[in-house]
Amino acid sequence: QQQQQQQKAAGPLMHAGTQSMQGAAAGPSPRASPGMLSMTSSGSSVSPATPVAVEVSTPERRLQTMLRSLQAGAMKQVAPGEASDIALKVIDDLTSVMTSEDQQSLLICSNIIFQFSKLDGSRQVISQSKMLMPRLLKALASTQVTEVVLKLAGALHNLCHYGKQAVASLHQCGGTRVICQMLKFTIDGATVYAVQILYSLLNKEPESKVEAREHDGLQNLVALLGRTVRDRLLALILDCLYHLCIGDPSSKLVILGCSGPQEIIRVLRNNTYPKLIMTAMRVLKVLSISKETKDAIVENGGLQAMAAHITGEPRIKRNVLLTIRNLSDIAGSQRDLEPMLATCLDLLGDNDITTVTCAVGILSNLTCNNPHNKQYLCVKSGIEALMQLCHKCSPVHQQDIVERSLCTLRHMTNGHERADVATQTMCIHQGHMLVANYMQPSSWFFTKHAAGILQNLTANQANHPAICEHESLLPSVVHVLEFIKQTPHEYLDDVKLYDVSEMCQRSLQYLLQVEANHSCLIRLNCVPLLQEAAAAEPLLA
Repeated sequence: QQQQQQQKAAGPLMHAGTQSMQGAAAGPSPRASPGMLSMTSSGSSVSPATPVAVEVSTPERRLQTMLRSLQAGAMKQVAPGEASDIALKVIDDLTSVMTSEDQQSLLICSNIIFQFSKLDGSRQVISQSKMLMPRLLKALASTQVTEVVLKLAGALHNLCHYGKQAVASLHQCGGTRVICQMLKFTIDGATVYAVQILYSLLNKEPESKVEAREHDGLQNLVALLGRTVRDRLLALILDCLYHLCIGDPSSKLVILGCSGPQEIIRVLRNNTYPKLIMTAMRVLKVLSISKETKDAIVENGGLQAMAAHITGEPRIKRNVLLTIRNLSDIAGSQRDLEPMLATCLDLLGDNDITTVTCAVGILSNLTCNNPHNKQYLCVKSGIEALMQLCHKCSPVHQQDIVERSLCTLRHMTNGHERADVATQTMCIHQGHMLVANYMQPSSWFFTKHAAGILQNLTANQANHPAICEHESLLPSVVHVLEFIKQTPHEYLDDVKLYDVSEMCQRSLQYLLQVEANHSCLIRLNCVPLLQEAAAAEPLLA
């Protein structure tokens, strides 16, 4: 009994010791670790009853570990050389796992590639990998996981933005086709990346233009114009369209076929962001050279939309004027152009030669066979402004300006209700003297317009005294007729001499109808010229 009480007092500790001794007598425990195995008398180890599980390292697990490090910001302060070394260690794993159909593994890869694309050293490793880029593009084209699309598209954007080598590699791997298809994605961020990547391709890899045209790049870009509201993205889309259609007539027809001009005009009407307006005008200027697209722009109100930006910053103003000038030759029947006509009239006093040349060219085209525009400009003192411009400009150094000014004056003095008032206004401001200056058998494009203006002035008998009293005007007309009679050429300076001769003869015929002018015409020996011309072909009465 005494011994039992002592054992109870010893408690659990004594009990544990007894169990330990019994275990030792029974031999090694089956739960023993490999390091605790007992040795036999010969020194050989005894194998454990249960085999040990060893953890195997796989590409997926290594990439998971790498991703955790990247997400923890482990590479934020890494030098380019170190980033390159780190990327090289996992590039094979990335290449291997990118072919996996497991979307979770693909997401891990896309996150790692996106993180690597932000650093100089690792970015270069990815760009130089001939295996990874094709698999990246394949995954981008086939995956349905939004986050994977955004990460891979973001990585491609970073690669293309910082290096020409990545752009070349992307194109060589068929990336242009994939990017053109991405333009149709409904994922907003993905389309933004796609436009930015395509812009880099078109600017840095000229051969990508052909592939973009072949894979519906133009159609997808035009469609994107209708789904986009952000100014900067619209500007980038239009820039891509510009690079694709410049110098390629077939691309202009494709844009026309998918209602491109209408979409661009809509953008022009609804926005004021300067860069966007500038890029829209660049595209319209290229389209305005082709006849088919010219018609579409004019018919859809392109002139009126552009007129709202004609007084913008210098670069925008110049592009607007150049484009309107290209279009104005087919816009003679357009209405509601009064604001643009008034602006062009004001711009005749501008100091920039290109601005003045475009403005007077627009006025010349829009007054051709358009009585309303002619009358409007007459009311707005257009005769005086154009005559002042002719006096100010040199026919040698500003030939285009003078030629277009004379042409506009010729239009404005004929063919509308206020034509007589216009001719009288011109004579009051010494317009007949201006005609005399250019009624010479040289520079025939000037002579042709001078003869046309004179015909319009002489059609109004109120102008006859001023014309007959001018000492050199009618002698110049006779000199021109004599020259044309003697020259063997039918055309000079691309001007048909017969047309000039006919207008001069009609002017003399108008003067001859008034008896008070006979003495002047006889003194200048004009009658034989008129008789000879009448024998060849009767003149208008």
